[in-house]
Amino acid sequence: MLNNEYIEKLNDRLPKQLKGFEYLFLDVIVKGEYNKDLEKYKVKKAPLVYNWNNLPLENYTLNAIRSIAEKNIIFNNAKRLKNLSENKLNLALLIKSSPYCIIDIDSASINLKRIKLIQEYASPEVTDLLKKFLEALSDTFTVSSGNNGFHHYFYAPDLKSRINSSKTKCLKVNNLLTEEQLKEYNNNVDEKYKLTYNQSLDIDFLSDSSYIIIPPSSFRFYDMKKNKWIQNYYEVYKDNGVKNLDEDLIVKLLDLREEKEAKNKNSKFISSLVTINQLNSSSIFSKLRDINPTEISNELYIEVVAKDEELKAIVDWIKLRYPNQDSIYKKQVINYYHRLRYLIERDYFDQNGYAYLAYRMIDDYNAMNHYAQKKKGFYAYNYFSNVFKCLKSSQYDKADRSNFEYAFVLLELAKSTRPEILWEIIQRELSPKTKIYDRKYYLQLINKIENTEIKIDSRYPMADLFQFYLDAYKIDYRYYFERSANSSAFIFLALIDRAIKIGRIDSNFWEIKYESLTNIGLMAHVDAKTVKESLEKLASEGFIILNENRNFKNRKNNKDLLESKIFSITINHQQKYKLKNINTITPHAFIELQHITGIGKTGSLIYSFLLDKKPRTLQEIYELFPTIKNPYNNIKPKVNFLYDIGLLEYFEEDKTYISSTSKLFSKLVYAKEIEFKNKIKRVQTINYRNVVNQGCVDSLIGIKKSRKSSLKHEVEKKFKDPKPKPLDTNLFRANKARKRRNSYLNS
Repeated sequence: MLNNEYIEKLNDRLPKQLKGFEYLFLDVIVKGEYNKDLEKYKVKKAPLVYNWNNLPLENYTLNAIRSIAEKNIIFNNAKRLKNLSENKLNLALLIKSSPYCIIDIDSASINLKRIKLIQEYASPEVTDLLKKFLEALSDTFTVSSGNNGFHHYFYAPDLKSRINSSKTKCLKVNNLLTEEQLKEYNNNVDEKYKLTYNQSLDIDFLSDSSYIIIPPSSFRFYDMKKNKWIQNYYEVYKDNGVKNLDEDLIVKLLDLREEKEAKNKNSKFISSLVTINQLNSSSIFSKLRDINPTEISNELYIEVVAKDEELKAIVDWIKLRYPNQDSIYKKQVINYYHRLRYLIERDYFDQNGYAYLAYRMIDDYNAMNHYAQKKKGFYAYNYFSNVFKCLKSSQYDKADRSNFEYAFVLLELAKSTRPEILWEIIQRELSPKTKIYDRKYYLQLINKIENTEIKIDSRYPMADLFQFYLDAYKIDYRYYFERSANSSAFIFLALIDRAIKIGRIDSNFWEIKYESLTNIGLMAHVDAKTVKESLEKLASEGFIILNENRNFKNRKNNKDLLESKIFSITINHQQKYKLKNINTITPHAFIELQHITGIGKTGSLIYSFLLDKKPRTLQEIYELFPTIKNPYNNIKPKVNFLYDIGLLEYFEEDKTYISSTSKLFSKLVYAKEIEFKNKIKRVQTINYRNVVNQGCVDSLIGIKKSRKSSLKHEVEKKFKDPKPKPLDTNLFRANKARKRRNSYLNS
């Protein structure tokens, strides 16, 4: 069905000017929102093919429809499969497959009228250019976009070779009018046609890096104000031939800069590519990355596949099932690539322990961001500071680089982030053009900050909040909260961090509204049962003012988040707290350790403390937890367990311990395997006792087997073994959020 015959039927739907190229596919029903100022609907239209611009051009359309079919078979999307089989999906032209450039004019009724009015006030030379521009638009093949816009097609293969990236809003007012001419223009036109000197008209130049929606596409969306469905049609407006583009005219009029060199614009994408290359170079399993499981040779099978039992079983099943490519087969292929990715990551992170800690830290907070952003009416939780975002933005080159980078490193060190972990975050997330990307400069900056008292510039509008945040790490929480000091401190610091991220200069940034117990627990890495109790303790000691928000409406789209109570919280920054000269709080550097029985929060903190490369004796470790009674029974078993699984190293001469960062990934897997086996033993023991205590012996009188074997049979029948926890265990819904995100990205 999805073959060349399908492509021929697809071409029959198209105008003659747009036949014979490569195409993208889009959904029929989309979300739309009317913009009064622009007099058009803003419709959210995205291709159904993920990563569409990085796929090979050869047989692009055919591969796209097969990819859509496979994905929707797996997820059982019957409506989309029906539209695909009946050739009813909306279409977009992949511009790089054609010799065309497109001039896209949005809000045409306003922008074309502005161009005509500008001619009356501009210089003769500009007036002549605009006149020729309007004539060129009227002569060529044109499509109406259905939202008061036009797409004008031009034949320009030579220009595309020099300008292959699209330019948005490229007709600038200051290229057409002087300030005096603009002033005269604004004094004589209606309000909706007025312009500012630095404004750009809504005219886009589309080249190879884009796609353009084409007839006979139509989008159906619901108008919330009119309470009715609206159909948005793309139709041929002028059925002329595609005219040659006057390159001199376009270059003079529009702000088009020729491509000098291929620049790495997206630093995050570059960083991810670097990471992938590092992963591939450090693992033997990277040899399978570009190979289909059915095409694995016998040599690779023996050399690579046979080294992992699970991967071997998947490959054997796929080869046995091939060529019967049903939905079960496709799921196994997906499992093959997931397992391969897991093995490559394992080998890489086993060689780079600090990189794994940095990866887990970023991944955890990304999961929280994803979770919070899905809940409408609530602020999304952003871990990294605004300084961090600036380091990744296009405005970075225009800023004072030293100040931004100094502030970023300073804030992270103030939060007790280990310098080695911070270095890995910089290598993973930031652009190579930042100064701190250089290892020598970074170490010099670390040394400078550690030897200087950290103070925030008082001229900054939120300086009080930032300084309070730094001081909050030095509060003696044990003086106020004793045994619950850690959980109370983590929650208090998370609330201040939250206030920094959502605070506005023109508002009371000490007040945080609409916070749920679940969201606070995610931010602070504290169990949900502990959050409310800790909040009440913080309120009783005067750290915060806590008000339950009883009038908050439980909307359907917020139902999951509103399972817990909602609070408005005010941070009490006027109270004088008891401080110490050093940081009293060390955040968990390896969060997953909290969830392993035998390690828990205390063991996780022990590991985090000993990451500072200062070996400590057992007695010195005890002193880190002054409120824990009987440390021999409560702390020593955790130290022993950490040592047994290899997370701590022991030096016999000094009798000291230090945290190990080698093979962290494999050690975590090993720790979870031990936990799972121990849990099975505990559950079976408890269940066996319950059967005896509940008088189940009476039900075994008629059974002729021995009492011991009968009880064991009854236990195995009545109780099931627990399911193993996944490797990426996270707090509550953050784990589900990560799974949703990963399944979407992998699809």
